[in-house]
Order: sequence, then C-alpha cells, then structure tokens
Amino acid sequence: MFAFGTSIDEISDRAWAALAPHLSGKAGNVGPTGADNWLFLSTVFWVARHGCAWRTLPGGFGKHDPLGKRRRRWAQQGIWQRLFEAVQELD
Repeated sequence: MFAFGTSIDEISDRAWAALAPHLSGKAGNVGPTGADNWLFLSTVFWVARHGCAWRTLPGGFGKHDPLGKRRRRWAQQGIWQRLFEAVQELD
C-alpha cells in the first residue's frame, strides 16, 4: 500500500468525516463495493495534484483499469456531485 506522509495529498480527518457518509461501504453495507474509499479518493486527488496519467500511478495505488472503472461508475451514480456538495458545506 502506498504510504502517505503528512502532506497536502492526505485527506484531512475533517474532510473525511464530511465525505465518508456519502460513500458505499459504510458500516452495515455488505459487499466489496466500498473497499478502501480513503485510498481511492487519495489516489484521485494525487493524480489531480500531480497531473500524471493513470497508467503511470505508483503500484501502491492499485491497477489503473479498475480505478478508471470505479471513477466512471461514481460519475454515473452521482457520487462525485454528492462529494462536491458535502465539501462545499465545510466552508
């Protein structure tokens, strides 16, 4: 697993508290659909910040194909919009 240090790439506890309730895989949900949401979001933010191609991600983030499918699935399900709205409420 990719190890994050204290940096801008990390998701703060405050931000995670606002985002987590809007994601699959919450306590009581069954199935692998929400496997490691924190790492997935950290990966998306890392790519956005560093501007790398998904296929060049460091290995600890996971394989780029499943990450791309998950990204698209979240868009189709409106999850990105819900997350955007959740962080807007923090300000």
